[in-house]
This record gives sequence, structure tokens and C-alpha cells, in this order.
Amino acid sequence: MSGGLRRAFQPVTDALTKPFVLLRVSPTAVTVATLIPGLAAAWAVSEQRWFLAAGLGVVGGLMDLIDGGIAKATNQVTPFGGFLDSVVDRVLDLTFLFGVGLAFSDRNGWLLVGLAVLGSYGTSYARARAHEAGGAPQAGWNQWFERGERLLVLGAGCLVEGILATRGTDPSLVAMHAAVGTVGVLGMWTMLVRIRLVRRTLASA
Repeated sequence: MSGGLRRAFQPVTDALTKPFVLLRVSPTAVTVATLIPGLAAAWAVSEQRWFLAAGLGVVGGLMDLIDGGIAKATNQVTPFGGFLDSVVDRVLDLTFLFGVGLAFSDRNGWLLVGLAVLGSYGTSYARARAHEAGGAPQAGWNQWFERGERLLVLGAGCLVEGILATRGTDPSLVAMHAAVGTVGVLGMWTMLVRIRLVRRTLASA
């Protein structure tokens, strides 16, 4: 999630984190538990239950913020925790997009899903590989279209699709196609920006 969005959600994150800290819930437990609403959201979107998918997505997104908040508040920030969080995120991202593909059930829809997968995973992989290669910029990444932004776009698509579905005005799921296409295009753009940034960083090292 970009710095601006993370700061905007920080008061909410802090408020939701406190009960978990008081109850001494481990951040790892919350990370693993995020799979429950995340996988349920993937099922809901595959069944075109748009409002339910959006609601479950919000729950999963908040839990994804809470585990990090717990780790920081209780001094339990560990390399394994960050690793596990990233793995769970990738599993949920792919599962949700697969659910969207099932909702589309047509060739063009699956092509858009494939583009979204390339953009989402390409962006994440570029960042991870840059750290391995020593090409991560010291001044920080250009985090304009991170996972948080992708989830917001897909969530907005679900909400709009839900509204249109109640009116019976979007049988072709144009709104969701637009949301997935946006994720794909902006994800690919972010990946290319990162490739250029890493190239520049490695060249000046």
C-alpha cells in the first residue's frame, strides 16, 4: 500500500489493533486467519455475490493491516512474519482474481484476469528480486499502485457491479471488466517503473 493510503488508514488500524494487543493475539495468527475472509471473498465473487465479496474483502484488508500493527506494537516484527504475510497476500490475490475469472466465464474476461495477474505479481516480484540483487533504491519505491490500490479498485468494481446487478443493467459485467483491466494496466505500468528504477540504481552502484 502506498504511503499516503497507509497514513490515511493509520487511525483505523491503531484502533482495531489495540484489542488484539490487549488479548495478546500473535500477529502470525492474524496473518493466517486472513485466509478465511480472503478465500470466502474469492468464492463470493465467483458466484457474482458482489456486495458479499466487497464486504469480505474489507474484512480481509483490515486484518492485513492489523497483523503488522500488532507486530509493531508488541515488538514482534520478524523476517518470517514479513515473509509469511507476503506469501498469504500472493495466495489471496491470485485466488480472488481466479474467482473473478470464473464470474466472467468468457475468453476476454480471462485475458483481463491474466493481465491483472501479470501486473500484480510482476510488481511484487520486481520488488522482491531487487532486494536480492541489491538494486532496491535507498530512497524508497515509487509506490503509486501497490496492493492496497489494487484492492480498492477491485472492491469498487464489486460495489458498482452489485448496484448495477440489483437494477439488471449490466449483464455483461462491464464494470468489473473495467476494474480488472485497470488493475492489469496500472500494475504493468508500476512494474515497468520499478524495472527502470532498479536499472538506474544498479548502474549508479
